[in-house]
Amino acid sequence: MMRINYIELPKFFKEFIKIPDNIETMVPKIKDTGNFISVPLKTFVTETGLAWFKEHDVFLHPTPFLFDMPPNITSVPHIDSNYDPTKLVAINFVLRGYGEVQWVDVEGDKEYFIFPDSDTGSPSVYTTFKNIKNVTVTDVWTGDAAVIHIQDPHRIVTKEARRILLTMRPKITSPNRTMNDFARILESLPRW
Repeated sequence: MMRINYIELPKFFKEFIKIPDNIETMVPKIKDTGNFISVPLKTFVTETGLAWFKEHDVFLHPTPFLFDMPPNITSVPHIDSNYDPTKLVAINFVLRGYGEVQWVDVEGDKEYFIFPDSDTGSPSVYTTFKNIKNVTVTDVWTGDAAVIHIQDPHRIVTKEARRILLTMRPKITSPNRTMNDFARILESLPRW
């Protein structure tokens, strides 16, 4: 069975997110491009959004991240939290700019970075690749709101504009809670 790499979110999900005209006013640290910054969940998620996630048993980690990427770059292929079975997917909203998430097959050496998890303080592993010999793109997401799979190699490609992304990590309470579960939740919703 082929893995689902992303599921586009219905348009009404935009009502769950606060998209300010000036992100820099809400999060002054974001002014330096290339950062990822943890922010309190309620900074960007509306009460309606919090209620919807709770109603559908999607429990969000309390500290989502803002990723601020400069224009015209291709990130190194990476794997997010590949040893943490509670962090299988991310719920992503592009707040500004444009970019692609590309899932890739990579020939290269893995490099591991261990850092404290922003919620628990326990070790979290982030994997990148170096000495890359070949990269083959296997799937691409170009939308502005989706649930994405984060435990296979992927990279970010930006275009002419700076890209700011809000990424939330749902707590997966069972190893069986996968992208397919999110697909079932979304399929049960009225058509938009």
